[in-house]
Amino acid sequence: MQRVLILLLTLLLGGCAMVQRPTDLTPAQTGCFDLFEHLDKVILESGLRDEGDSPISGFPYLRSNRLLAALAGQALEGE
Repeated sequence: MQRVLILLLTLLLGGCAMVQRPTDLTPAQTGCFDLFEHLDKVILESGLRDEGDSPISGFPYLRSNRLLAALAGQALEGE
């Protein structure tokens, strides 16, 4: 049951993902974006942020790390 709940929550939060915050957001989209910003603020204030991953400015739902930054300029091939 717990796995189903986690899957459902993941799908709901995934539906909130967007490339950037447009100016003409629906109330549901605004709520999702505000939720991500609020969660970031709570995690930062509690001191529980994983310092290995850095937030990407303008995209509160994305993170990057050293490996991803190093691979950024490389083309993906194969699987």
